[in-house]
Amino acid sequence: MSLGRIVLDQSGSGALEISGEDDVRGVDKLVVERVGPYALDEVVGRGSSGVVWRAFDEVSEEVVALKMLDEATASDPMARARFARECELVGAFKHPGLVRLRATGSAGTVRYLVMDLALGATLQKRLGQTPPLTVAAGLEIVERAAEAISAMHAGGWVHRDVKPANIILGEDERPRLLDYGLAARMGTESGARLTRAGFFVGTPLYLAPEQLLGAPPAPTMDVYALGVTLYEMLVGRPPFIGDTEGLLTSKATQDAPDYRGPAPVRELLRAALARRPGKRPQDAAAFGEALAEARETADEALDDILLPTVQPHPDQATVSTGEPSLPPDPPSDQPAPVSEARPIMSSAVRMRIAAYLDGRRPPPPRSVFAGSRRDEATWAVGLLAAAAASALGALGSGNLLVGPF
Repeated sequence: MSLGRIVLDQSGSGALEISGEDDVRGVDKLVVERVGPYALDEVVGRGSSGVVWRAFDEVSEEVVALKMLDEATASDPMARARFARECELVGAFKHPGLVRLRATGSAGTVRYLVMDLALGATLQKRLGQTPPLTVAAGLEIVERAAEAISAMHAGGWVHRDVKPANIILGEDERPRLLDYGLAARMGTESGARLTRAGFFVGTPLYLAPEQLLGAPPAPTMDVYALGVTLYEMLVGRPPFIGDTEGLLTSKATQDAPDYRGPAPVRELLRAALARRPGKRPQDAAAFGEALAEARETADEALDDILLPTVQPHPDQATVSTGEPSLPPDPPSDQPAPVSEARPIMSSAVRMRIAAYLDGRRPPPPRSVFAGSRRDEATWAVGLLAAAAASALGALGSGNLLVGPF
């Protein structure tokens, strides 16, 4: 394959056609006309994960999306790893609710990924627009998103970054899931490695507590993220807001505030947002079936109730603390957010919290609260609070002690 490129020099005057093998350093603008059999039309997305073009496939005579790493992101190992993960999933999923990855290839030194062209607004953007959706329409969107994610689960994959920003709505407001850069096989070695190291990947606001601890990939993680997405739609904000350490403490020690709407939906949210994964619907198919039943049994006229307008909130970026990844594309007028890269707590404390979330009662340490005896429930909450304080470096003052482990 050949790559035709037009490079403008620093002054913007004059043009030079070069091949994909040539050195293009020192130029400030790069326009690509063709990649292999794909004629490029216009850029439809740009950001920290590269550039997405509207393209015409001259073989199939279809309009597609073509994603390439530009020169800046191609030199970023996190960007390359996330792009490579998506390339591995070409042809893996066939569901109308999943943006299909069609092909991958390289032209010269440039690697590209071809996928369905999905145009529309993300669910995140739609929830901030007027007129607002009705509750009935919102529940239907999440139910269809769950059906799409269930196709990934049936194939043995976990998305790991389900959130409104990764769900795009077409003109008919039918959802399609985007961005498979963090997808992983259920219970894979990479997930086990993250667990041992104490790292996590994903967007903290939407992550299950065990995912924040770096647990191996499991469908119940996507179920929790669907629950957060549904809760945010219905209430106007996520159930928990804060920095990474604060989110871990809240999610591991507190139940999500109750939704005050129809009882069947409220009960489903309680289950989906359960702190322990064993108490949630066990995959997206079970979640979708429960949501469909909740819609049918709700007493209220859901078509007459409007969803609240969701205001922008901080920390919606995808984060990596151990596995290379990139945040989603920022608005064109804003710089790309910087990914974190750090463990959130010691492995010993993390193992204790993981055991608590798994429903196993770990043996109590010699001293959790100095100079006093507490019942088991208070001890568990104290242990979790101490773990978060340890992550923040806040231990060492007062009478709160943890150890030995």
